[in-house]
Amino acid sequence: MKTPREILLNRHRSAGSKLDAVRETALAAAFPGAERDAKPPVEIRAPFAIRVAQVLWRKLFLPCRGIWAGLAAIWLVILVLNMPTGEKHPQLAIISSPPDKQVLAVLREQKEMLAQFIEPMVPSPAIRPKIPGPRGELPQTITLV
Repeated sequence: MKTPREILLNRHRSAGSKLDAVRETALAAAFPGAERDAKPPVEIRAPFAIRVAQVLWRKLFLPCRGIWAGLAAIWLVILVLNMPTGEKHPQLAIISSPPDKQVLAVLREQKEMLAQFIEPMVPSPAIRPKIPGPRGELPQTITLV
């Protein structure tokens, strides 16, 4: 059984040549100086890298233009906020002086206390409660009277 599409194409197949003739006359009237037998434009093949870049641009960036523009705007805001303001902060001079004897004594004390707390404690042997075995293994006693 034919589909409706096939039926329509068969019915109007002969109209294709008539439509081509009408198109030719309309183009000749619109562009009187144009040649009828103009050569089709030659397709120039770009290098592989450029074609890959074009495909990536069309597939990755064009459909999501709004998202990419938003991300770029966010990055610009971040960069502007992180730019230095031009104020010069005075550098603090670090003067190293020998530590006091009292500070050294306190640090030694702290170190000794820390060593006492961190020392591994010897665990006392844990007394395990005896777990009874299966009931079938209980000793059976027989008493004779």
